[in-house]
Amino acid sequence: MEKLSTSLDTSVSPGTLYPELHELHEEGVLEQQELVRTKVYDIGDSQVAREQLVESAQAHFMIGQILRDALRQLDT
Repeated sequence: MEKLSTSLDTSVSPGTLYPELHELHEEGVLEQQELVRTKVYDIGDSQVAREQLVESAQAHFMIGQILRDALRQLDT
């Protein structure tokens, strides 16, 4: 979790991450391999994963634009 939090520059908790991984597995985006005490996830459907990443990136970009515009208005 610490390495992922550092990579994303945000706090990531098991309660946030694992439900998302499970949902992506149920949707067929990720493949799951159960080990002794852990599960390993790999991308199962790269096209669906790509589409979801693009959609997420576009949404985050739009939020960034809205916040930037709001900050500009506050500065004037």
